[in-house]
Order: sequence, then C-alpha cells, then structure tokens
Amino acid sequence: MLRGYQAKIVAEADQAWAEGHKNLMPVCATGSGKTKIMSHVAARHDAPGAAIAHRGQLVGQISLALAAEGVKHDIIAPRAVLRTIVNNHMDEFGRSYYNPSSHWKVASVDTLPGRANELSSWIKRVTLGFTDEAHHVLTSNKWGRECKRFENARWLLPTATPERADGKGLGSEYDGIADKIIEGPPMRWLINNGYLTDYVIRAPLPADLDLSDVEVGANGEYNQKQLRRAVHRSSKIIGNVVDTYRQWTLGKLGIVFAVDIEHARTLTKEFNDKGVPAELITAEHSEEERREIMKRYRGRTTLVLVNVDLFGEGFDLPAIEVVMFARPTASYALYAQQFGRALRLLIDKKYSEYWEQYTPEQRLAIIAASNKPVAHIHDHVGNVLHFFGPPDKPREWSLEPRSARRASASDAVPLRVCVNPVCLQPYERFYPCCPYCGMEPPVPAGTALPEQVDGDITLYTTEMLQRLF
Repeated sequence: MLRGYQAKIVAEADQAWAEGHKNLMPVCATGSGKTKIMSHVAARHDAPGAAIAHRGQLVGQISLALAAEGVKHDIIAPRAVLRTIVNNHMDEFGRSYYNPSSHWKVASVDTLPGRANELSSWIKRVTLGFTDEAHHVLTSNKWGRECKRFENARWLLPTATPERADGKGLGSEYDGIADKIIEGPPMRWLINNGYLTDYVIRAPLPADLDLSDVEVGANGEYNQKQLRRAVHRSSKIIGNVVDTYRQWTLGKLGIVFAVDIEHARTLTKEFNDKGVPAELITAEHSEEERREIMKRYRGRTTLVLVNVDLFGEGFDLPAIEVVMFARPTASYALYAQQFGRALRLLIDKKYSEYWEQYTPEQRLAIIAASNKPVAHIHDHVGNVLHFFGPPDKPREWSLEPRSARRASASDAVPLRVCVNPVCLQPYERFYPCCPYCGMEPPVPAGTALPEQVDGDITLYTTEMLQRLF
C-alpha cells in the first residue's frame, strides 16, 4: 500500500505521461520510498520492463522491492550478486521471486552490455524502465547509453537530489534525458509528519583540518589525493570520531564515512581498541562477505561500520542511528545521501502496517517512544557548515545546468557552532545565543561593546522560522 504522498507522485507521473512527457524525474527525499514507488508502478505494468542500477547493493534493493509487490523478475548481475539477492528473498519472504523467464528484469549497468545481444528481443519490447539514483544519468555516460538502448521505453528516474556536482543539467535539452521533474514532499515535511526521524547534529570543528589548499575538480568534488593528505595530516579528526561516538551515542548502530581505505582502517582499529566493536566494509569484500558483515551489524554484534562511500547511495537499513562524517565532500548530492542514512524510522512492525491511518501527531508520538526517537549526526569535517545547514532546508530543483540558472544572491543563512563542550550544535547566526543550551557566542576579539553583534540579532518566532526556511 502506497503512502499518500507516494500515491500523489504516481498520479502526477501518470498525468505527465498522458501529456506526452516521456522521461520523468520524481524528486523523493532519502528514505521516502523511491523503490516502493518504482515497484508499485512495475506491478501494474503488464508488459516487459527494465530496472537498471549501478551497483550490486542497489540491484538487490530494487529486487527486494519488486518481490515485496509480488513481481517475479529476472536478475542480470554477476553470479555472486544473484546468489546474495536470492538468499535475501528467502530471508525476507520465505521464497524467491527470481524468475529468469520473466518479462521484468533488474540489471546492473555494468553487466547489461555484455548480455545485450542475447537479450535484444526483450530490449525491443521493453516499454517502461527505471533507474534509481538517476542524477547519474547523462546521455554521454554509461547510464545514459544503457537507457538509450531501450528505444521504446519511457523512463521513471527517481532521485533525492536532481543536481550534479559537476553542474551538468539532467534535462533532455541539456546533458541528461529527463523531460520533467515530479516533486515529492521535502524532507522537513516528511520529518514533521512522521515519515522520517528527526535528528540532532554535533559538529566539533577540528581546528587542525585545513581544506584551503584542496582543489575542487571538474566533477565538482574535492581532489581526492589532496583530500587524503589533508585528512591524514590531521591528528585530531581521527580521535574525535571515536571519542564523540563513545561520549554521546555509545551502544547505538553507526556508520562512518572515511576518506580512503587507510583512514578507514585507522578508524576501525581505534573503535575496537576503545571497546566499540567495529568492522571495515569495502567494495573489495565479496557479496557473501558483506552479507555476513551486515548480519552481525543487524544483530548488534557489530556496532559501527566504517566505509569509504559504499553507503552513500541505496543503503537501506532503518536501524542506523548515527552517521559520522569523517570525509569532507563538496558534492551536495553525496552529503544529502549520507546524511539521510540515519533518518529512516525504526518502529515496531505492528505500527508499520497502519502507519498511513495515524494522524501526524500519533506518528510522532510513536516515533518518540520507539528505540530511535531521534537520529544523530556527528559532523567532524564541517560538511553541515559547508552547505549552510542540513539537507532538509528548502531547495529549488531544476533540470538546467548550473551555468544556465538565474544568478541570485544566496539565501542560505550562515551558521555558527555552539562553544559549549556538552552541546556543540550548529545554529543560524541570527540567534543571539545557542537555541539548544542558551550559551552565548564568544565576543569577537578587539571589538568594542556596541560592536559585539554578529549579523541581525532579531529573535525569530517559530512561525517566522517556518516562513524563512
């Protein structure tokens, strides 16, 4: 059963298709159920269809979503990935929905080209296609080429962030293939209405982590070699990650985003040395190894998983309670995806079945009484400040390239971090003191008393904040 906002997205997509728009890009916040929407549309499509993903983890997520809707499907992926997915079906449903003769197929973008000749007849008959995390799709890259292979298909291209770090436009008139955006509810609405967990942010800024000499490349991301040097020369960031977890969130399930394998190994060792069971998980692990690691994590034998961008997209485990940023990023899409890993609900299944029938107030009360009333974000590298706040702040999306958008002054509100060592919450600078603990910011050095204000000191009411944000 679709939630109300999911049904609205599907209805708007149907209308857009009826109006002649071929390829649609639903914007759905991380954790709002993109794969649920895709699988629902697939279940009612009685014709050949394709779902393409760019990594085994995402192939498995889409496959599980189709299985939940009772859709039998073929899986075009390496044998190890296929075996893991079938095992996941058995664990979740007690049966497998894998059927090599089905007219619905889930494919890895890297495996499909090698099977294209033998699947040519099916490819010609496909009339509906999906690809998750669709901000990857450009006409010039492998995702775009594989979508183009299905000449008779219309596409549903959901993403949480229809924006690329390299600034290229996702519209069919520019660098991508999307004809129209379908906007779902923003992240803050989903939090306020009980569909995602709210969060608290702790942002101890490591004074000795200096990114001033780290360049941003043509792809819109930090130069990885320079970023590694900046992180490895910092003696403070590594210790802060472990100590902050132990001080504030000990015993909760967390994931850490590290800058590279060496950094990840160092963090993993330090967690274990300080009594926190942690494991490193990487793309080098086999599907079976990852499956065993995730079993230990779900069972809380392992409390912290340390990774290098493996869980930035498509990782759906509601039990995650803590996200730890130990890797700076200049990509808003990556930042929002990683932040959102902790926001999925952790509620008893007896409530899940009737979730849509509850009022927002009832849902919020159930969340407050659950084992995860709030998510924890530990930002050790200034990502929240870099993007002027968390990803639930409103944004206007466009299929145009960044260079073609109307230039305007940024409406982002600058932040400061509370200096209270037991708070450390980031907050907007217009507050005269920390709204969480009441601590006043430090007096600017060398400034006379009348000059001690920092921006507008007007105290905004709740109603004013809602209008502002």
